[in-house]
Order: sequence, then structure tokens, then C-alpha cells
Amino acid sequence: MAALVASPQQDTPLGGENYVVVTIEEVELSLNAVVALPSDDEDDNEGAADAALEARVAATQQVADVQELWMLDRSAKARRDAALLGGSSEAVVPKDDELRRNQLRASLITRQAPSPQLNPPPSFTTTDDLVAHVQEGVTYTHAVKQSATKRDGGEAQSRRDVERDRLLLDGRGPALEGGRVGYDRVVQSLVSAQRKLVQRADAAAWRSSVDDALYEAFAKAALVAVNRTESGGAALDAVVATVAGDDGSKLLVPVPDSRRAEPLRVHLDLGPYACDDGWRWGIRARVEGTTFYRLFAPDDFDEERLRCTARYANALLLPLDGLGAESVVRDASRASVVVALEPPDPKQA
Repeated sequence: MAALVASPQQDTPLGGENYVVVTIEEVELSLNAVVALPSDDEDDNEGAADAALEARVAATQQVADVQELWMLDRSAKARRDAALLGGSSEAVVPKDDELRRNQLRASLITRQAPSPQLNPPPSFTTTDDLVAHVQEGVTYTHAVKQSATKRDGGEAQSRRDVERDRLLLDGRGPALEGGRVGYDRVVQSLVSAQRKLVQRADAAAWRSSVDDALYEAFAKAALVAVNRTESGGAALDAVVATVAGDDGSKLLVPVPDSRRAEPLRVHLDLGPYACDDGWRWGIRARVEGTTFYRLFAPDDFDEERLRCTARYANALLLPLDGLGAESVVRDASRASVVVALEPPDPKQA
């Protein structure tokens, strides 16, 4: 379920005194407001200019689609409310409107990363049964559930975690060393990346409303979502569930393998995002944290039985479409952990 992480403002409900019929003129005015504008400080490099133009065209079209769908959804809801309040000759949603809504949804779905396909592990009775099943390597995908141990989701814990970790932004190195540059520098790197995205896809409908305070709030929310307390805790929960017996017993015990540690990853882009109450558009942050484990039998920590890689992923949004409060959206249902089990490598023992 999507959670608003910063003072959400509820939309005014339709119906009664608030009954609204959205006209086609309003839809056209809304779409006309999302016209991409040239930037005076654009890079003269031809390749950079082409990339910037492509980003603007994509942003303009996507914002227009999200706003048009919002208008059509609002109109359909108003018609349904009118029918409930006593009937109306316009209560039925026109077929053309419904067709257009379906077309817009289908288009937006293709521009969003697919939701993970869950693949829970089978149940095993003994440690040997589990180890034998993994001889060729297997992968399971878990939805992230509430941890049995309450995790600290505050900024103070995030600061501590980031300053003893590394972070790779948009897949480009070198990784930011939190212990060397500090938490605030990592946050500013994320702020700078967001600002650059918005400047490259300059659109009059929302550019003037974005400031560094919003960027900073989103950067901190992304770090809370990916830090080791969150990503590592969710990963450990998934690993424990994967190697548990059918009666809940511990068939194998995970031990972190810090020698194989990878940087945390944050990828920023612009695009649509499906929320509980409809589609929004803005800056998306896809966060990933990978943890490695060595797995041992509960009564024998001398022999490594299996190795494990647990990859946590989630996605957040900073809405920039002018359709409501610009509050960070973090949808817990998008979080997943992919657990890969494989036999130990004798060369790395």
C-alpha cells in the first residue's frame, strides 16, 4: 500500500456540494500547459542537445498522459457520484472516454518497471534435502514483509548507515564512500542529480514549483529506503524464510559475507508511477541493496553448506505533475527481495 512520507494533503471528495463535472475544455487547457520550453543554458554539444530534446519530448508526453487520465478518472467519478445522489442523464461514462482511459493506462504501464513476480521457496524437512535441491542453483522472490525486529526508519539511523557504506548513483562510478565524504555530501549528490534531470526535461507546468528542499527530502527518503538497516534487514528476513523448514525450524543459519559486499545503488529517472489512487508522474528512485551470506548447518559452523545472494529492491516517487501534494510516495508493495542459493565455491572457501 502506498505511504505518503511527508504531510500528505487529501483530495477533496467529490459529490454533494463538491460535485464537479470536468469539461473537455479543461482537459485541453491542462494539456496545453505542459509544453516543453527551450533552455538558455543547454549544452552546445550536439549529442547532449539531442538527448535533452528527447528527454523533454518524453516528459511532455508522459505528463500530458498522466494529467489527461487524471481528468478522465475524475470525470468518471463525478458521474458515478451524480448517479448515487439521485440519478443523472450523464451518469454513464461515455464509451470513448472509457476507451481512452484504457489506452492511457496501457501506455503508462509500458513506461513503468514491472512489478516483481513472486516465487516463494518450497518447504523442506531436513538440511540435507534443502542442500540437495540447490545443487544446480535456485532463485526465489519474496515480497517484503514487516520485520519481526522493528527497524529504525529515521534519518539518524540512515546517516549512521550511509557513513559506513558505499553508494553507486545511476550505475556510474566511482562509488561514493559515505565514511569519507559524509552523509550530507551523499544527499547533495542525489539533489544535484535530480536537479539535472528536471533541467534537461524542462516543462513549464512544473519546473518553477521544484526547489532544493523537495529534492533533499526525496534524497533522504531514498537513502532511508536503501540503507543497510532497511535493505539488509529485509534481505535477512527473506533468507531466513527461504532456509526455514516446513515447521519453521532453522535448517541453515546465514552468516554475512562482508568480503563480497557491493555498494548500495540508487537510480534516478523521470516517469510515471502507479499509486493506489491513480497514476502520478515525477522523479523516480529505484533503490537496490545486495547482501551476501554463507549458510551453515545449525550444529556445524565449520562446513559451509551453501552460499546466498539477497537483492533487495524498491521504488519511490517525487510527484511533479501538478496533480496534488508534492509528497514522497513510497509503496511498500513494490519492495521485493530476490534470494539466490548456490553451492559454495571451493576456490573461495
